[in-house]
Amino acid sequence: MKYTDSITNTYKQHNEDACGVSDNCAWVMDGALPLSNTKVTNAPSDVIWMVNWWTDYLNNTLQNTSSSIADILTTGIHSFNTEFKQFADPVTLSKLDRASAAIGILRVHKDTVECYVLGDIEVALRFKDETYTVVTDTSLATLDSEVINMISNNPDRQKQIVF
Repeated sequence: MKYTDSITNTYKQHNEDACGVSDNCAWVMDGALPLSNTKVTNAPSDVIWMVNWWTDYLNNTLQNTSSSIADILTTGIHSFNTEFKQFADPVTLSKLDRASAAIGILRVHKDTVECYVLGDIEVALRFKDETYTVVTDTSLATLDSEVINMISNNPDRQKQIVF
């Protein structure tokens, strides 16, 4: 059974985004550089180091359907932090110094479709009857509203450039 129609890639030599696909799962990660200029790893950027680490980890663990996606990610977070400590203790880095990523994971096991989304990634599912559903991280609407309110209520916003 074919689950994936296509996968695209980038022309960049070093990419902050990653994806993977196997017989029963697919995932995509959209990495984001830290808001500061901090760099602690030996990679071109910390986010590149991070997505490369997660690419290896997910490619080696996601097909294990005896563990839930949440359990695989929880174990991965602990392993990631342990390996990242060779460069810096993640706890000591400010929120502005940390690389981050959104992730979407889809896994099929027997008659079950598992889906996990964190951040601003959407997973669209098309069923045999041609109906669709989209899985998103619903907490983003609240966070977006907070940012919009903060920008809108800034008395100096006409004098500032906001990206």
